Amino acid sequence: MQFMPDFSAGVCSLSLIPGLEPAVVGALVDRPDVIGLILQSFGAGNVPDGERFGLTDVIRRATSIDKPIIVTSQFPANSTLNSAYATAKSAVDAGAIPTGNMTASCAVAKFRWVLAQVRHSCSAGDVIIPKTRELMSHVYVGEMDN
Repeated sequence: MQFMPDFSAGVCSLSLIPGLEPAVVGALVDRPDVIGLILQSFGAGNVPDGERFGLTDVIRRATSIDKPIIVTSQFPANSTLNSAYATAKSAVDAGAIPTGNMTASCAVAKFRWVLAQVRHSCSAGDVIIPKTRELMSHVYVGEMDN
C-alpha cells in the first residue's frame, strides 16, 4: 500500500443533543469552507427524524450539493451500520454514510483522510459522495468489521 499522509481540512464534527435545531446543522452544511460533516449520533446511529428536530432534510440537502455526512456514535465502538432503529435507517436513506463499528475518533481521522484522497483523485465536476462512501466502507487497518 502506498503511503498517503494527507488529511482534509474543512471537516466539522457535531455531537447530536436533544433539541438541536436543524437550522444549526443546516448552517454548517451551507458553509462553503465545510466540505464534510460528522454527526455523532445518539446510541447506535440514531439521528432525529421527527417534525421539529429532524435532520433528514438537512442530510438530503447536503447530499444534493455533494457534501458528505457521516454518522458515528457518541459511545465507544458502537455500530452505526446495522441499526434496527428507524431513526438510524432514515439518516442513511437520506444519504448519510454509516461508519460501522468504528470509534468516533477513528471515524474522524478516516473521514478526513478519505476526503483528502477523494479530492486528490477527482476532477472538477466529479461527484465525490459515491467515492467517499466506497472508501469509508473499505477496511484499511482493522479499524472496523467488514
